[in-house]
Amino acid sequence: MKLPGNHFVEPRTLFATGSSLTVASGTRVGRIIATGALQEILKAHASRNSWNGSFKRKNILVRNGCYSEISMPFHAEFSRDSMLNDYIAYFDEVISLFELKGVGCPAFFPWMRKSLLRFMPAPSPSFCDEFRHFQCFAMAQFALKRPVVRIGFLSNLYRLRRCANRQVRKTLLAILRSLSLRSDWRVIVLLHSHPILVKVYLFNKKKDKEGNGGGKTKEGNGENSKDQKGGEKTNDADYKMAKLTKYDNSANHLVIYTRHVIEHGMDPAQLEVIHSIFYLFFFS
Repeated sequence: MKLPGNHFVEPRTLFATGSSLTVASGTRVGRIIATGALQEILKAHASRNSWNGSFKRKNILVRNGCYSEISMPFHAEFSRDSMLNDYIAYFDEVISLFELKGVGCPAFFPWMRKSLLRFMPAPSPSFCDEFRHFQCFAMAQFALKRPVVRIGFLSNLYRLRRCANRQVRKTLLAILRSLSLRSDWRVIVLLHSHPILVKVYLFNKKKDKEGNGGGKTKEGNGENSKDQKGGEKTNDADYKMAKLTKYDNSANHLVIYTRHVIEHGMDPAQLEVIHSIFYLFFFS
């Protein structure tokens, strides 16, 4: 794992409107090893086997460049505690390699740990059915997916909301409206987020077509800038909060806003960093 090119994470820097943000980005090598190790643990648990958290990094081998396996004997006893110890060892021995000093982990990694440990089923008469669902849940974690997969999920969610048949749209809308958000995502975007996210939020399509600049801001040294016609201070907190009601504080409108960021706020080379920004301000 210490050979050149075998690093799990690398820094990426996003530049916008005179400022920058450095985030951690997982590598293909890291995703292959982490995904393979998790699959090995899930496969062992499905057969009621466990290592009781005793495996180390040196026990994880890579086969044919794309498969991982844990090369050590199982522990004698299978229990909820032994399962839990396996996942804790997985995060300590494997996922910890994704942490970039001074920056942190890539998007969704902290949430992955919390969710897997929270929803892990305990051995019971219905363990097989429960664990089958847990396996799907574990392997669907955004943290281990390529940026293009994550961006595709968000785009397709928006597409379903707009283009699916009436019953599907109605069901999806009910789910999105039922989700509770920790805080007002609009305030986080307008007052505490990266300039790219603010720029997309304030964007006015009608003004832009007329050549008036919409919500776009001039690059500068951090001072308030004015749009091209109205003289509004688009970097001013009062001006931003006046635009708060452009969206509702709901998961439904967050999906709409996310789609606008994907479509208008970035280029294809920035897929990973934009996910890190979303995670930083919406999930941490």
